[in-house]
Formats: sequence, structure tokens, C-alpha cells
Amino acid sequence: QSTWGYAATLLKQIANEFGRPESSVEPFISALEENWYDTKEALQGLSVETLRSFKIPERIIQRMLEILGGKTAMQVEPPRQQLVITPSISGHQHLPPAPAKKPESLIKHYVPLLRELKEQTISAQVLEDSISLMIVLIENILRDPSNEKFRKINLNNAKISASIGRFIAAVDLLRLVGFEVIEGGFLVLKPEADLEVLQEFDAVLLQGLERAKAAAQAFNPFQSSISSRGLNVAEFARNSGSDISQINDRLEALKQQRLVNSNTFVANSKRTS
Repeated sequence: QSTWGYAATLLKQIANEFGRPESSVEPFISALEENWYDTKEALQGLSVETLRSFKIPERIIQRMLEILGGKTAMQVEPPRQQLVITPSISGHQHLPPAPAKKPESLIKHYVPLLRELKEQTISAQVLEDSISLMIVLIENILRDPSNEKFRKINLNNAKISASIGRFIAAVDLLRLVGFEVIEGGFLVLKPEADLEVLQEFDAVLLQGLERAKAAAQAFNPFQSSISSRGLNVAEFARNSGSDISQINDRLEALKQQRLVNSNTFVANSKRTS
């Protein structure tokens, strides 16, 4: 199931299995949906640590794993490494190095910035273009982490500037996952940047892209929110107490503005292609 609301369906099912009221899982449903983890695919990409960060009980997490199935990124962490003590020549004991600390999830920071990006881009299509380009840049790094060409983003590039550089929220998102701004208008991924953080960011962006595409498909640049089609202007004026000439002037102004927006939309599309 890939429709929105899968998280709610899954958690309510688990609550019923455990004989608990569905209201007991509402806080977990809200936390997942607020962070865009509301499809089966999104849940399968979550780590156990991320689920625990939402304060979901261990028993529910285990049941979620069973229902979602497969050895996904959500599987329970492997057993802790056993301590092995090896005597050295000097008689001292060598201890195995401590496992690297898992990076903290940044999900709580992604969502507000993505909302800001949506407000800054205004157009659903521009939002889609911005997220799509960030996905390409991040996935290039994940495929070839040592390639310096992929770790450096030129904000002066026309396409990158149009989709990322001119939006503060987009630049802040990249800085959040390990990029830094350097002289000359470049974003460079720090050497210590964690690839797991980039993987989580990529998953969040993919969810955001799916939403942006849905919004872009519903957006029609040639249609205003008010239309005179099928509207009896005289009846509308009478019922609203407005002047007919004022309504007609308003509709004509909207028509002209729609034409300007359409021309701008086409011009921008040609410029960035």
C-alpha cells in the first residue's frame, strides 16, 4: 500500500492486535505523518533509531518490522560486539575500538526547512525542480563519495542558482547535512560529513518530491482561482451587493494577470532547460 495514511492504518491495526484503544497510538501516527513518513515505502526506509526517536514503544516497533517484512533498513540492530582481550608482548591488554556513534537524526530540522522552501519557491513546479536537483546532487555523492567533483556545488551555475542558490531554505538544507559555503559562491561537503546523514536526507527529499509532483500536477498556470465561466455576473453582484462593473473589471484584471503568469512560466521553463 503506497497511499497516504498507511502509517495510521498500520499503527491502529497493531493497537487492535494488542487490545489497546486506537487513541493510544495517535501520538505516534501524528509524529510520523508530520515528518512525511506516511507511506509503506517511507516506513521501510526508517532506521530503528529514528523510530525510537518518535518515542514509539519497542513492542510496537517489533510488530511494525514483522508486518513490513524483509531485511530492510528498519531491521533490529545486530548484537553488540563481544569484548575480545588479546595479551600484548608488554603484558598490556588491547581492547577493540569503540563502535562509531550513530549520527543523530536530523528529521526534525528537515521538515521546517522544506516548508520554508515551499513558501519561498511559491510555484509547485519550481519546488519540484529544486528538490529534484538536490536529489541528483546528493545521490551523485552517495554513488561516488570520494569524487571531489560531486562534493562541490557551484552556486553560480545558472541551473543551480535558479533551483537552489536563490532560495535560502535550500542552501540551509544542504548546510544542515554537511555542506559549507566557501569563497567564490561554492558549497563544499566537509570531509567529516556523514554518509548516513546524506542517505536519510535523500529519503526525506524523495518523499518531498512525491508531494511536490502531486501539487504540480494539480496546478494549472492557465487557470485563475476565480473564473467567469458559468458565472452569472448579474446574479453574483445582486447576491453579494457588489457593482457589476467592478466585478467585470476584476475578472478582466485576473485574465490579464493569468496571461502574464503563463508567459513568465513558459519563459522561465525555456531559460532553465
